[in-house]
Amino acid sequence: MVGAGHVERFNDFMVKDTLQEDKFFRADKLLEEELENRLKVPTITEEERTKYTKDLTAADSFSREELGAKIKEYGRVRLVASIKAPETGNELTDPYEFNLMFPTPIGPSGLLQGYLRPETAQGIFLNYKFAAEQNSDKMPFGVAQIGKSYRNEIAPRGGLVRQREFTQAEIEFFVHYKNKNFDKFKSVYDL
Repeated sequence: MVGAGHVERFNDFMVKDTLQEDKFFRADKLLEEELENRLKVPTITEEERTKYTKDLTAADSFSREELGAKIKEYGRVRLVASIKAPETGNELTDPYEFNLMFPTPIGPSGLLQGYLRPETAQGIFLNYKFAAEQNSDKMPFGVAQIGKSYRNEIAPRGGLVRQREFTQAEIEFFVHYKNKNFDKFKSVYDL
């Protein structure tokens, strides 16, 4: 998990209600909701529409600092609504990282920490060489799998942390980046 970058990067950013600390929310979802509301206002300028759309598209990829700055920026301007705690209207804390993986102790002493897998796709990529060999090293080919994964999920509006077990079904389809001249590619290339 550490080698794959999951421990460092399998995070969502959360914010808390400053007065009711048992209320917490996904920061990017609050920002997205605010931007969607602003885009519905018929009197916004084209410049504002472009800015809101750009920030809406990037909301889930902002760094902690960028996300905090955007929440403050849109919280100051009261065009439609301010970004506040949805249930109470209180101010929010700065965003902080929340790791979505379930930690679990390993070994008799429990001093080593491991994680339950947060997604199933890793197995497809770990076994890519074997899967390609099974297809005579010809592309395109697809691999499908079903498996269990486990995540701490942040409810975007409910203010809850839901610890969840998922059954995920995933398909990864592999194509050669230079050769996409195969039947039906044109019907799916822009999906």
